[in-house]
Amino acid sequence: METTITKDELWKQKFYDCLAIEFSDPCYFEVHHLLVITFMLQTGSYSPEYFPEAVKLSSP
Repeated sequence: METTITKDELWKQKFYDCLAIEFSDPCYFEVHHLLVITFMLQTGSYSPEYFPEAVKLSSP
């Protein structure tokens, strides 16, 4: 039986994989906020009210 993975499920799995690396190696955890912000921006997970603030936080 073939399992179909949606784009959203694939994004979530990639995000969780990155989190696993971060929590297992403190050097990676230094960029945790960037991982979360970019994941949330790419998947449209922020509310319309917070989206502009998240964009500002992700800019250098």
